[in-house]
Amino acid sequence: MRLRDHIKTVKGIRYLTEELELLSPAGRRCMLDLPMMTSATEIEQSLNRLELVLDCMKNKELLKAISEIALRLMQLRDVEGSVTAVYSGAMLTDIDLFEIKNLALISTSVAEIQTQLPHELPLLPNLDETVKILDPEGKRIPTFMVYDSYSIELSELRKQYRNIPEGDEKEALWIQISQVEDKVRRRLSRMLQPMGPALKEALDLLGYYDLLIAKAKLALTQSYVRPRINTEGRISYSNLRHPQVEAILKTRGQKFQPVSITLSPGVALVTGANMAGKSVLLRSLAVAQLMSQYGFFLPASDADIYPVKEVMLCIGDAQDETEGLSSYGAEMVRLSEICHLVAGGESVLALIDEPARTTNPTEGQAIVSGLVELLTAYSQTIAVVTTHYSSVDVPCRRLRVKGFVEEKVKLPLHVNELNSCIDYSLEETDTSDVPHEAIRIAQILGVYPDLIDRSIKYIKR
Repeated sequence: MRLRDHIKTVKGIRYLTEELELLSPAGRRCMLDLPMMTSATEIEQSLNRLELVLDCMKNKELLKAISEIALRLMQLRDVEGSVTAVYSGAMLTDIDLFEIKNLALISTSVAEIQTQLPHELPLLPNLDETVKILDPEGKRIPTFMVYDSYSIELSELRKQYRNIPEGDEKEALWIQISQVEDKVRRRLSRMLQPMGPALKEALDLLGYYDLLIAKAKLALTQSYVRPRINTEGRISYSNLRHPQVEAILKTRGQKFQPVSITLSPGVALVTGANMAGKSVLLRSLAVAQLMSQYGFFLPASDADIYPVKEVMLCIGDAQDETEGLSSYGAEMVRLSEICHLVAGGESVLALIDEPARTTNPTEGQAIVSGLVELLTAYSQTIAVVTTHYSSVDVPCRRLRVKGFVEEKVKLPLHVNELNSCIDYSLEETDTSDVPHEAIRIAQILGVYPDLIDRSIKYIKR
């Protein structure tokens, strides 16, 4: 899986990528093509480099060097097509030659600045020969033309062209000049072709630097922390936040309440009332896990991560009209995918929100019980399952969202203010009963009183 895939499937990842202040097309391409790392060693190496850049940004002198690199990255155009043309051996156009020259000038300039930074960062390839070929006059100007210095014949023809009057002779001379220019372009193309790998490496590394600087800036401005990486199957967060939800609440003048949680192989069954933050918890866990395995610092005060092969999220209304599936049908298909993956022996973080909630309670409860039992049977699986169903009697760890706090209610209360009355923190519980807060919340929100009274009557029965 690559980051571009998870942008489409996990809410919150797209927001994360949009928050990155990338400066170049190469940086964006590098971001989208990031592979999901599953090796603890590889993740640590990625985080080490990010921490190096972050430390540089906290140092006044080194920050100046980072800023100089950023200025040059802003000048980097989308030159992948021109680099590919160099590989092909075809005659390069003036536009291609200009793009390659500009890339080489930027790369050599960044390489010079890079000498001021820690040597642990990957070094750019030497493109001095490319610059020498495309900048024969040594002016270091980011433009290109077929210079007179490339050909004595071309230089003489151009002098003649400038000194004769308009007419057939001048037109014929122009054709001759064009033919000689093409010879020069073919020669330059042959000279540059062996440099194709170095040009590709330089473009990719410049994109990587762009992404690395953007990651560091995001971590610095948002107070993200470096996660520890373990191989013991432990996932733990203190004060975990969901960046997108936090930003939305901030626009309303509200605060996001962070959640602390520790997970280990097995199933954690989470109960809580509607609007108690169970879905946000699962999305937060998914986003943080993926961020760590794509080499980001995390929105928490402390984090300990176990890399998994797959992060499987089953959440929300999964109705797919294009496939002719109801929300229940689409949910069952997704659960089947998760079960196949788990049974295949892969290490999986499975995050499942209120499975079978749209079917009848008797069968729904049976499906949840069977699901928890199946996930528990595979030791490499870490799963969080939320539910409204009581009497799920399968042995597993149980957590409860503390939920509604009556003392915090200040009427009248708008629906967007309800979160101020809910304690989203988790507590261990040994009961399978679920909270009964739905009618009280509906009452506080001003739902039609007769409906509330009739509902209470049936609860009392």
